[in-house]
Amino acid sequence: MIRVVFTAVLAAGAMVAPTASASAAAAPTLYVTNGGSDSISVFTIRPSGDLDPVGDPVPTPDMPRGIVFSPSGDVAYVVNGGAREVSSYRVGARGELTPIGRPVEIAGEPFAIGVAPDGRAVYVTAFDATVSTFAVRHDGTLEPVGEPLLVDEGRLPARDVEVSQDGRYAFVGTGELDDPTPGVLATYAVRADHTLELLRTTEIAPGALDIGVTQDGQFLYVACSGTNQILPFRIGPGGGLHPLPAAAAPEFPISAVIHGHLMFVTSGGDEAGAGTGVWVFTIGSDGTPRRLGDTPTAAGGAPVWPASDGRHLYVSNENLSAELFGFDVSRGGKLAPLAGSPFPVGGQLSLFQSTAIRP
Repeated sequence: MIRVVFTAVLAAGAMVAPTASASAAAAPTLYVTNGGSDSISVFTIRPSGDLDPVGDPVPTPDMPRGIVFSPSGDVAYVVNGGAREVSSYRVGARGELTPIGRPVEIAGEPFAIGVAPDGRAVYVTAFDATVSTFAVRHDGTLEPVGEPLLVDEGRLPARDVEVSQDGRYAFVGTGELDDPTPGVLATYAVRADHTLELLRTTEIAPGALDIGVTQDGQFLYVACSGTNQILPFRIGPGGGLHPLPAAAAPEFPISAVIHGHLMFVTSGGDEAGAGTGVWVFTIGSDGTPRRLGDTPTAAGGAPVWPASDGRHLYVSNENLSAELFGFDVSRGGKLAPLAGSPFPVGGQLSLFQSTAIRP
């Protein structure tokens, strides 16, 4: 997912973000949250793409879900669904995690998390249809800013949150997996203190889960499980969203993770049936997503979340297999299983945003 730099100055009382250190230059590391085992697994990525564990899985509060990093890679933030908290971790030279500060509470069960690329703000959505803003202190820990905002009057759970490349707008999607009610893509203006002000809502198909934004900030994509589609939009002046033709993404698309000109869409869980796997889309200069092939690449029984460094792709599973699937990625988007895949994760039941590569 593309996170963008905020240019606004923090309001009085907020701290500056952690600065880059030697840990950001360490060997690339991959992280997987294990929601059923209450832990995070850490791996070093070899040049071949194969994985080496970094110690034992790190214990976490109840049901870790999403994991994201500060721009420097020095701090990790993890949403813990069962505990209704967000935890902060210092990242060591080998990628190891050490808890810092006390977890911050979320009123509802958290779903997705995002970090501003300047490291000064974190946004968290929740199943109670809210989005919360946190300022980042100098030590990397979090401080609530303002009150949680109710998205679209609370009709459907809030899902992913993304911010425009210029830092002026935030986008929050809503949707329920088993509800045919259309969701919305809510557009917010970002204030100087990083809190959000609603500008407009755009109706989208049911079952929206993930939002992906291209690196140039021109296009936005929503994975809608209710209609098995990827909905593309051009981002216009003022954060306006202009729809482009939808792309089919059978079946039950979960993610819309973008790396360069490629988008990785997982189809998993009990709803996917024979369509379980990972689909690859190329993104044209006009923003049109084009699916590669007519069948997905197998990536376990319930593939849920992909993460790519451009050369490799790793896909976690929302089941009890405790397996992570890895692939080489060609420039054209073709996937070839890595020699050691699937890799034992050391924990079970990965969830939304469960796989991340440290920048």
